[in-house]
Amino acid sequence: LQDEFYCLAVDLPGNGDSYQAEWKSFEETANQLAELIKEKAVAGKAHVVGLSLGGYMALHLAAHHPEQVVSTVVSGVTALPLMRSFLHKPMSLLFSRLLKLKVMGRLSARMMQFPEDVIPVYMHDLERMSSVMIYAVYLEVLDFKVPHISAESSENLLISGGDQEAGAVLKSFKVFSEMFPAVTVAQAPNAHHGWSGEHPELFTEMIRLWIKDRSISAGLDVLHQPDLG
Repeated sequence: LQDEFYCLAVDLPGNGDSYQAEWKSFEETANQLAELIKEKAVAGKAHVVGLSLGGYMALHLAAHHPEQVVSTVVSGVTALPLMRSFLHKPMSLLFSRLLKLKVMGRLSARMMQFPEDVIPVYMHDLERMSSVMIYAVYLEVLDFKVPHISAESSENLLISGGDQEAGAVLKSFKVFSEMFPAVTVAQAPNAHHGWSGEHPELFTEMIRLWIKDRSISAGLDVLHQPDLG
């Protein structure tokens, strides 16, 4: 994509090379990303692409900073809280402890079907993440409620994911289409949560076509497409 577009790759607070930066909340991180787009992107606007945690951030940007967002592509996100609220804290604590174990980190990478050359990078990032940060993120993911997105912004929103995603993600495809009739929802065949690495050509083509003219790759299964007249 960088041969065709000016691209900004961001390490979110507490992740990657930003592992020492404090994670505060979805809202605060979206604010930080909006400022980055203002400063670094052409004309202070960007096509925003996010997978998993990045997808939640992309939705917050579209909702709270639409003036910085030209279009949005998200993958692997849920539309509703994942479990009963009284379970959020104990489950978040459990996940934050388990992911720091190497065997669990490798298991999660295998479950998401990360390519072999990506797994060492993923494991290195997990080692640098703090349990406090992981706990805070899981708390918000488990209790996530989709923020209000305007009709205009939802026309430029593509919800995607693999057909082998967790059940909560698969069920959310229909929820998104019901919440935002103007949204487009597409599913990648034979793909898991980390399908950007599993099927990089298809993932890249999806982004390229959506940016250029909001069209959908023939390699994707369209689950919902609005009739804009």
